[in-house]
Amino acid sequence: MAKIDRKKLLKKPDEFLTFSERAVVWSKNNAKLLIGVVVCLILAVGAWVGIGTYMEHRQDQASEALASSFENYAKAVEGKADPAQEKAARVSLAKVVDQYGSTPAGIQARLALGDLLVEKGKYADAEKVLSELCDETTLPTAMRPLVRHSLGLSLEGQKKYAEAANAYQSAMKEAGQTLRNSYRLDLARVQEAAGQKEAAIKSYTEAVAQPPDPSSLDMVRSRLVALGVDPAALAKAN
Repeated sequence: MAKIDRKKLLKKPDEFLTFSERAVVWSKNNAKLLIGVVVCLILAVGAWVGIGTYMEHRQDQASEALASSFENYAKAVEGKADPAQEKAARVSLAKVVDQYGSTPAGIQARLALGDLLVEKGKYADAEKVLSELCDETTLPTAMRPLVRHSLGLSLEGQKKYAEAANAYQSAMKEAGQTLRNSYRLDLARVQEAAGQKEAAIKSYTEAVAQPPDPSSLDMVRSRLVALGVDPAALAKAN
């Protein structure tokens, strides 16, 4: 295996970004993923709401209200919304939450609103929406890791690192392998920020073995070097 140049890693730009910087980068890199997830959820809601004549008219209304807010939401997530469109997205999602919060569409709207508030730096507001959603008894299993991860982001944004770590760990327990590997980097980051050096080293070491994507390896190795661990020694040990 090629020797890992520790000096080169240390000279690279520090990728342990502030939360706000990282949130912007993350949202830009994952806008299509976010939109794809929401589209799938909305389609799922549409199917869920429309499959039986016994479903309440209220649920049909909720689904329509959520769909009507999607265009502005998608623009806001992509960073293409002007201030008026961004505000319209928040207002329309909040209206769906207030009027239909317990319906399937209302649950989707609560996650979308929480994510949008996180992306726009309104972390305390996002925490309130997402923490309540975590306690929702009708929250679909597939959504649980997404909600807990978003809650972790809202807590991290407020520098509540210990609570954020708990949220990320909960998300990892309920997520599939790909998401779990990605969430591990979030966990390691807040552990490092909280001064939990050994825990952070453990998480980063696991991330070296199971990175969410090849491009994250240099960042993980640089964080290990910053914490006094030689990634080359880890490679030999493994």
